[in-house]
Amino acid sequence: MQDGWDEPTTRCNLARGRAQRTGSRGGAASRLRTSTAAKAPHRIAVHALIATTCLALGPLLAPPAAAQATWTIAEELRIGSEDAEQYSFSDVRGIAVGSGGRILVLDSRVQEIRLFDAAGKFVKVVARRGRGPGEIEGANGMVQAPDGTIWVNDPPNARFSVFRPDGSFATQHTIPIRGYGYVWGAMIDTRGRLYDPISVPDGKGGYTGHFRRVAPSGAVLDTIAAPTCQSGASGAPRSVWSAESKTPRARMMMTVPFTPTMQRASDARGFVWCTPSAVYHVARIRLERGDTVAVIDRNVTGPPVTAAEREAAIRRADSAFKRYETVDADYSDIPKVKPVIEALDVDDAGRLWVRRATSDAASTTFDVFDETGKLLATARAPFRTSAFWHPIIRGDVMYTVALDADDVPNVVRARIKR
Repeated sequence: MQDGWDEPTTRCNLARGRAQRTGSRGGAASRLRTSTAAKAPHRIAVHALIATTCLALGPLLAPPAAAQATWTIAEELRIGSEDAEQYSFSDVRGIAVGSGGRILVLDSRVQEIRLFDAAGKFVKVVARRGRGPGEIEGANGMVQAPDGTIWVNDPPNARFSVFRPDGSFATQHTIPIRGYGYVWGAMIDTRGRLYDPISVPDGKGGYTGHFRRVAPSGAVLDTIAAPTCQSGASGAPRSVWSAESKTPRARMMMTVPFTPTMQRASDARGFVWCTPSAVYHVARIRLERGDTVAVIDRNVTGPPVTAAEREAAIRRADSAFKRYETVDADYSDIPKVKPVIEALDVDDAGRLWVRRATSDAASTTFDVFDETGKLLATARAPFRTSAFWHPIIRGDVMYTVALDADDVPNVVRARIKR
């Protein structure tokens, strides 16, 4: 016996088994039990009484459910300082892990890719602003192939620049890039094929999301539709503010702060996890066929938007809109509750990491699931991650962009303790 649970549970199981076996089967075994019971009829009554009692008290006698596993994410290296230019970042749009644990960081604002050693010491600038081979003009992201090479998206130069794991320039692939997002949401699968997110006209005046698949040689293979999310529960609709000027002619679109938007995370094995983010509903979808192979639903709601968060969002919007002549924005559009899911991430083992919105602005909470949708653990990091950046998670190590109290980005390597 342990903690008073094993003995009554075992008795209930035995009683149920005896009650079910007695007279429940035909043949010699049944006749033998009937014959034996006839010699001791009180045993049947006792077993039946215990079984009936267990049915009534089952929920009370059941052992307590196992406690939810909790993993901790412990920071072990941070790169970022205002005192030295090489260590100061303004707009990190990509991280890659090179040979020997080296770390490559793309700072979009200055258009540089910097190389650091495994101890976080600056080594050199791998790529600078420019239009020549190995240079970048408007790079907005990096992804890594199975062979370790690092692909950099460079829309103004209409090409993908490829670097070796040691940071040296390898080659470039010229390809038309007609539109792109804030951070490049590409993925390279286990066969080395690049999935480049693009928008395709839908024939109705709008656009639909697709992936342009590119071979390791740089040749375009085909285009497949990107999965969309269906929740079965209504969430807040996507809401956008706009602003424009005639002199000079310019237009800007801004998503209303804290409005739920579709979030996706690609799995190199050929799947995409997708959520509408307003509700805790996540689906695992096969890219080739578009069929859903796993679904996660949890009864979890997002935290409220605080007054301080709302005021900060309005200040950022005011700062962005002041350069435009006409502004179409209504600050009452800001929701009172945050989306329950901030982002989705996938590690090298195919596990899903759901970044859940919380009221703690100084930390990050993840719910971790296996590829079937089974909840494995909740993981907590003592730092705030950028909502636009997908961390690199390999084994027990996480590389990510962490924001300090002033929203200045730092590059962090952390250890996952299970």
